[in-house]
Amino acid sequence: MGIETSVALSIASGGLMLSSAYISIHLVSTINPYHRPTMPIIASLVAFITGLSIATIVSGESPIMAARESISEAFVSILSLLPLVYILVTYNLIRSSLKKRPADSVPSLIPPLANNE
Repeated sequence: MGIETSVALSIASGGLMLSSAYISIHLVSTINPYHRPTMPIIASLVAFITGLSIATIVSGESPIMAARESISEAFVSILSLLPLVYILVTYNLIRSSLKKRPADSVPSLIPPLANNE
């Protein structure tokens, strides 16, 4: 029932590559004159290469096939966690919709209108 170490390393390296790719895409797509993306992009590239090297060592395949396999395993693992996320979101939505709202204090702060007849 337990997960093997090689599968766990493959999923973790795929997650590392997937998240570093998302970060790199985000940094490149949000470039503006006041943004200095060089260090975060370098760190993201180092994280991607680290994940790729771990996946290559664990699987023993070519880097492209190792990256493909580990990223797909990481994506499937994320999808397998979605029912738990749905349950938590549903619980929080029900809890917040059943919560009694506090009384509105704004009407008590407004002074009554003077009747100038």
